[in-house]
Amino acid sequence: MKDLREWIAACEKEGELKRIKAQVDWNLELSHIAKLNEEKKGPALLFENVKDYSIPVLTSALTSEKRLAITLGLEPGTSMCEMARWWMKVITEKGLIKPKEVPSGPVTEQVVEEDAIDLL
Repeated sequence: MKDLREWIAACEKEGELKRIKAQVDWNLELSHIAKLNEEKKGPALLFENVKDYSIPVLTSALTSEKRLAITLGLEPGTSMCEMARWWMKVITEKGLIKPKEVPSGPVTEQVVEEDAIDLL
């Protein structure tokens, strides 16, 4: 997958993603809906209208074999056993990408400290 948009499109094509356009409250409502959906082994959910926020929230992205296969670029019917074999082959042949240490990065650009942190 090139990016999240491509992943969303692939999951929608396979019926593995549902867009929630109605406004949901981020405080308890969104998580409750996501929990109920996961209990029913439902699709990934993309909440597009989260109260007080301008960005969408994606849940249950990798909670099914089918979505995991899509994420890895494999056929949607690939079993967990086949995915594990594929992954072992990839890391054996290509190796893992070693991390590159840098003195700073985008993750440090916005720093919120102590009393300014809003946990709710």
